[in-house]
Amino acid sequence: MIAGSMLFFVGAVMPVNSRVFGTDDPQLKLLYIEEDPAAWDLAMTLLGLGGLIAAVGLVPLARSVQQVTDPRILGVIAYGAATLAIGGAVSWVVISSVRIGQSPFEVVFVDASPWLFGMYRVFTRAAFIIFGVVLLLSGYPRWLGWMLIVSGAITFADLVAQVLPPFVHYVVFLILGAALLILRPPPRPRSLGIGVEGSLGPQAS
Repeated sequence: MIAGSMLFFVGAVMPVNSRVFGTDDPQLKLLYIEEDPAAWDLAMTLLGLGGLIAAVGLVPLARSVQQVTDPRILGVIAYGAATLAIGGAVSWVVISSVRIGQSPFEVVFVDASPWLFGMYRVFTRAAFIIFGVVLLLSGYPRWLGWMLIVSGAITFADLVAQVLPPFVHYVVFLILGAALLILRPPPRPRSLGIGVEGSLGPQAS
């Protein structure tokens, strides 16, 4: 998640990307892409690859949840949330690939993938909320679960206005990845109120 987020950030802050998405003037957008098409292609590659790597990073977390929780249905739900995030990331990869394959004029004036943007937003934000609930019920730090739930809810509220940039998603991925890497909290030996004996060591016979 950390590596994918960092790749996405690098692509997002590249000058050509910042200039193109920092203006509403289509002629300026066209000019910026035509001035440095190689940098544009690199930025799109980093955005697509970074998003996919970050989403795939949820799979090991889902595996961890499945191994330490009872009932195991939480692990299944976690895998489902990871699959949603990966599905959203694949949509983003397709968007980036389309932009690489299009001419600068088509990138600026032909919106060929509005439904892909919708899939990306809905799938990624739903994954945040679902994973947040799973982490709350699996014994991970409560602030981590609530962070995902609140982030998902706030970004869902933006589905109509579409003010928040995709960059926001990878701030969430980065915080989640860093927290899991640094804290590595042992899950509480219970889930959904059901005790799990010996979750931190060998079970008593």
